[in-house]
Amino acid sequence: MNPNDVQFRTRYVAFSEADHLAYSDLLAEAFPDARYFDDMDGERNVNGAPPAMPAHRTLADCSHKGRILFVFDPGWRPEWRLHEKWNEWRFGRRPCPNADYEINARIMGPLYGEPEQLSAGRIYFRCRRGVQEDFAFANKALRLLNKVATNRYQGVYEDTMKRVEDWNHKGNMLRIGFHALDWCRGDPSRYVAWGPGPVVYRPYD
Repeated sequence: MNPNDVQFRTRYVAFSEADHLAYSDLLAEAFPDARYFDDMDGERNVNGAPPAMPAHRTLADCSHKGRILFVFDPGWRPEWRLHEKWNEWRFGRRPCPNADYEINARIMGPLYGEPEQLSAGRIYFRCRRGVQEDFAFANKALRLLNKVATNRYQGVYEDTMKRVEDWNHKGNMLRIGFHALDWCRGDPSRYVAWGPGPVVYRPYD
């Protein structure tokens, strides 16, 4: 498929483990035929055999590391080819619509000399341009985020943890899970980080 024929639907998310599991349950109910894969594309060729990349019936069954792939064709499986120059295993494009979930990860402050924080990840769907059925799948899956996450939170400056004056949450592209916000409430130094700027995020008081 020509890359120009693909359009994207994207949301940025910061989930705790509980948020991740809650979203998994919603997806399983809404899309019972969907399959989920731990992304093994680009794995090094070690023994001449492609990596195992089994299909999972729920998001929660995946490893929760790196990137998870969504496929809405239950029969799809990767067709591997060896990239000889790089000695890596690659597979072809997945049928649209499909999605990638780049998982956010908790960074434990003591390891880095900083407060505990959650870093944001993202979920993005690929849809065929002009194919409304693809966009209906993507929009339905992304609307489910509203049941486990919100864009209502407070911006604070990372170095002082003071509120950003005249903060307005409207239009925030990042969705923070309800449980992630509860985790932040457990310690006034915890926050959600997204991007390199000086502003990080905490629950409203």
